[in-house]
Amino acid sequence: MSIALTPAATIAAPGTKAQPQFVIHNNPVDLSAPIVRVQSKTTSSQQSTGTGGRQTRSSPSLGGGGGASLKRYIYLNPRETDKISDALGGALKTCSPDFVDRRYRIDCIRFYFRQIASELPRTGEYAPVRDALTTAADKLDAIIRQNLDPNAPTIRPRLNGKSAAPRLPPIRAIRPESEARAMRAAQAVIEEAETVLLRSTENSDRRMAHYQQIAAAIDSTKVLLRST
Repeated sequence: MSIALTPAATIAAPGTKAQPQFVIHNNPVDLSAPIVRVQSKTTSSQQSTGTGGRQTRSSPSLGGGGGASLKRYIYLNPRETDKISDALGGALKTCSPDFVDRRYRIDCIRFYFRQIASELPRTGEYAPVRDALTTAADKLDAIIRQNLDPNAPTIRPRLNGKSAAPRLPPIRAIRPESEARAMRAAQAVIEEAETVLLRSTENSDRRMAHYQQIAAAIDSTKVLLRST
């Protein structure tokens, strides 16, 4: 469909040069005006969730996907696998007993699973890792919601416990009387994520090597649920 541009009358002050205007559907547009670029103010990683399961605008990057575009197809490679494993290992520092009380650790682990998954591409050979972590994060969030302590304040620990590091989004606590049951349920979720990931190898030895390394890093987070 073409749009006709019809010259309109030009008006100029004495001693100045008139600027032509055009009429599009009877709305004048000044073609001498500068072009202003407008950027979107909201992205998927900036959705505010308060105490919900999704990440908030302040969620720090964990480097799990190496900053990879979600549209890229990435083949398994040692560099990316090491990044994901190291990012998962970061939970052992950030969510450790030194910085996070036991009742907050399920949500702390959930944050790591969710954030790392969000940094992985939706397609490619790391997609099964993204899917396993996303599903696990959803289930951990459900455990927290079912056992949430509404009277406990949220906390915002710093990455790796470093004083100058970015803070995590608000992390929630479970009720003291539900702690044992919730911990068992969370441990089962983590074990399920490992199993699902290893079943995604499709009898490929190459995939098995990478997925085993990541599954071991996922499994390591269970120690946080057992520590006092």
